[in-house]
Amino acid sequence: MGAGVEGNSLRQALRGWQIFFIVFSVIIGEGLFSGDGQALEVAGPGGTLIALFLVALIAICVMEGLSELVQLYPAPNSIVEYIKAFVDEDLAWVCGVAYWYTWASIVGTLNLTAATFTNYWSLSQTWQIIAFYFIAPFSLLAINMTSVMVFGIVETVGGMLKLFLIFGTGIAMYHLHTVQSTASSNDPFDDGIQANMQLVTNKAAAVCWSIPTISYSFLGVETVTVVAFEAKDSRSLRLPSRAVAYFTLMLYLFTLIGELLVTPWTSKNLPLIYFTSNVTEGSPRHATGSNNLAVAALDNAGYSGLAGFLNGCYIFSVLSASNSALYVASRTLYGLTRDLPSHNSITRAFRKLSTVFPRTRTPARALLVSMLFFFWIPFAALAGNGDTDTVNLVLEIMEVTASTCCLIVWAVLSLAYIRYVHWLKLCDAGLKDDFAKYRRSDPNYKVWTLFSFTQPIPAYIGLIGSLLTACVFTSVPWWNGTFSGQKFIIAYGAPIVIVLMWLLLKLNRWYFSHDEGLALKWWVTLDKNEGRLQRCIGDLTWQELAPGPRRRDARLQRLRAALRRHRKPDDDPDPIPSPPPSRSHADSHELSFLPNGTLSGHPHGQPRTPSLHNGSLAEDQDGSAHAIRVVDTGHAEPEAEAETESGWTTKERSSSVEASQGGNGNGEDVRQRL
Repeated sequence: MGAGVEGNSLRQALRGWQIFFIVFSVIIGEGLFSGDGQALEVAGPGGTLIALFLVALIAICVMEGLSELVQLYPAPNSIVEYIKAFVDEDLAWVCGVAYWYTWASIVGTLNLTAATFTNYWSLSQTWQIIAFYFIAPFSLLAINMTSVMVFGIVETVGGMLKLFLIFGTGIAMYHLHTVQSTASSNDPFDDGIQANMQLVTNKAAAVCWSIPTISYSFLGVETVTVVAFEAKDSRSLRLPSRAVAYFTLMLYLFTLIGELLVTPWTSKNLPLIYFTSNVTEGSPRHATGSNNLAVAALDNAGYSGLAGFLNGCYIFSVLSASNSALYVASRTLYGLTRDLPSHNSITRAFRKLSTVFPRTRTPARALLVSMLFFFWIPFAALAGNGDTDTVNLVLEIMEVTASTCCLIVWAVLSLAYIRYVHWLKLCDAGLKDDFAKYRRSDPNYKVWTLFSFTQPIPAYIGLIGSLLTACVFTSVPWWNGTFSGQKFIIAYGAPIVIVLMWLLLKLNRWYFSHDEGLALKWWVTLDKNEGRLQRCIGDLTWQELAPGPRRRDARLQRLRAALRRHRKPDDDPDPIPSPPPSRSHADSHELSFLPNGTLSGHPHGQPRTPSLHNGSLAEDQDGSAHAIRVVDTGHAEPEAEAETESGWTTKERSSSVEASQGGNGNGEDVRQRL
């Protein structure tokens, strides 16, 4: 991966809790509150829970390997880079496009979903168009155009509110179940595993039918890879990447059990399913105006005010998820286009999508294209004059294709991790010196996940489960013999397009390699040549994973800086001792200011000349002196542990310049610049 243009780099400012809530906000959208309705209608409460645990198992196994990769190699467009490094370059680009399609289409789908939630209040179609087809999309675009810090704060607040919403929904459902159980002995949860014979032929098929539906609610657990490069330091990635899949399962389980306790699997408020042949028989349904299980249950129980409030909260949740989906889509498109070669006018035009707005450091063009590309989705629903069946059919098609694309990406990422682990085993003895830290057999291996000691078994489970869900379970609707072209396109349209795109890229590569007498390579070759693996790791290491400063040390540095600003010249030059450096600075050239304002050499060694790092100076606080280092930031920054302020260890080249160069020989020019 090339370094790209420095001016087109993103700002690294997100902390761990912000990353966690951004990923959490991506996941918690319409799927968590409505996606389980179809599964309940097909497989009953028992089948829905089984499908939930199976999908959660797949997501956890995928994230076990992906978490390890993202902690080691945080890079722009990580998903593409991992597949390119360990599987195949052409397949990497295809998966990148499929992943962008997933989240760009979800933006339009969620905006349409938010509009349908207003049917509970019988909001006119005109106001739906104004509020959710125009105002909402451009408001989300404006939020994403701000700096990533502002976006992180917005999504952190939104994520916290979603947590309250989930716990509030669960508590309301459990309370409602307590009230209903005292009035009636019939418990909907006792129905267990069922099979809707209009859709499937047996209970096993019913569970298989429910798995793709439930999987839509887990899309987004992998988005930590997209946010990784904008993290402030490496510690910010550990908790989100390790815990997000488990946390999603716990929240989903808490909410789903409450909904299953109060909603019979034969309820008339469950969403319509368009794979059936009796769609017209569903017209009397949705008596409450909502197919959301919690809203319908509260409304049927007489809590219409609480149901309306909860419905409004769900609209906020959906729009917040749309906001985060736009973020993911734009960063994916940014990563895809920033490394394109400038061979012709077409690639140069696409490369412009990686342009970063200088003031906010956001990919403005990628944001605009990602928002506008599927801007038409809500308007497609108008083809049926706002008919509920037409709207839900559009949502069904987009949700299934988006889920299928993302599941295929999950599968390929699991394959990339499996090949990565195998390659490490082949070259284990040859990884030495700077590359010894990547050996998984090393007792000091610093990357940890809950089931890392069992790898690559979880990765194989993630690979097989993702492929089964995307390519087998999506065909369940015609296992009962009711095959149709519409069902086939919905189920297999996305996989067919992905395979065709990959074959076309291979054909193009064969055409050019054949002219040069080169053999076509289908996969990345794995062998015992540790030099190839080291070059591959070097290409992935956009920025070496280095921990940020410890919290105690950072506080001491801030306190010392505050005291230095307010002390008098005759005060103790350094009343608070500095924490000892954790690594050697033998390769850095430093110049120090003594308390009287004069220049001297480094206090812990021989006098050294200032180092030039693309032309600007950076500060460091070491002992009683004020050390400076020349970096390319244009202003002074701390040099804690030879790292930038964000905590990452940068891979940049330094050159030295004498302090007397261009001056009088005693560093006056350096002092003037400071």
